[in-house]
Amino acid sequence: MPSLGSELNTSNFIRWRKATSLPLADLEDATLSNDTSLFPNQYIKDQKLYYPKILIDSPVAVYANLTTPATDADFANWSCVYADRYGATTGGFTVTKDDLGSGNFRWYFSQTPTTSEITADDYFRFVIYNTSTMNVVYASNFFQAVAAADYYKYAYASYRNGSTLDRFNYTTLTSWRNIIALDLNLIDSQPIIEQTDFPEITTGDVQVTKTYKRLERTFKAFQFDNEAKRALESLYSCSDILINTNEMKRNEAPQWEENQNTGLHDGTFKLWDQSYSEINLNGYDG
Repeated sequence: MPSLGSELNTSNFIRWRKATSLPLADLEDATLSNDTSLFPNQYIKDQKLYYPKILIDSPVAVYANLTTPATDADFANWSCVYADRYGATTGGFTVTKDDLGSGNFRWYFSQTPTTSEITADDYFRFVIYNTSTMNVVYASNFFQAVAAADYYKYAYASYRNGSTLDRFNYTTLTSWRNIIALDLNLIDSQPIIEQTDFPEITTGDVQVTKTYKRLERTFKAFQFDNEAKRALESLYSCSDILINTNEMKRNEAPQWEENQNTGLHDGTFKLWDQSYSEINLNGYDG
């Protein structure tokens, strides 16, 4: 029976399974291995999954941060396609090897899907196959395609760290950024204004010598599953975060609340909006 094994990476919105004896033409019939590492939760009666969003006509950048690096000898024959829920494939592009030495590697790619490759509101996954044998090598989890006109409904996240984090090789790939669309809403914005002042000697009037302004943005994540939670926590941990092209910095880590019926989570977290940050060192007007 053709099958796809357990997920091989965590802390990533796009995750991969290794295929076993799976022709590309039989992708729809592949069975999935269950993750036996999960703790039991008998409250969950209607288990659901979170689907990351990929915007049509906008870049998506994916790094396969496998817990154990790949060692496949047939990398030169790899090609990646989009596959829908029924196994029908479209597109075709190459992936880039991140060579870790001693035959070990991970891979990454950046693509801009078009309407001829994926259809809005439908579900697809990335599938890597061997062009010589026509067998599937790896397949990702499913994502939901989003029409270009609906971009404003989602947070378009681009992020990286200054050094390797959660097996994303930021240290070597110095310009690499993960890019994906997420179900995040901005639910609050609060200015934080801190001032240093002292009383003027002769009049007693308060004189301000320094003003420090920041803007705290609170975001809410909707219906994330356990792996999407870990991926968002990895994003939050990064030193370089852009949300809809706005530069953000870490402030308060995600806090989660679980739906006991579905196993999905809503969460809030806070970022500093760097476009608002300012220090005025010349506030004294006496």
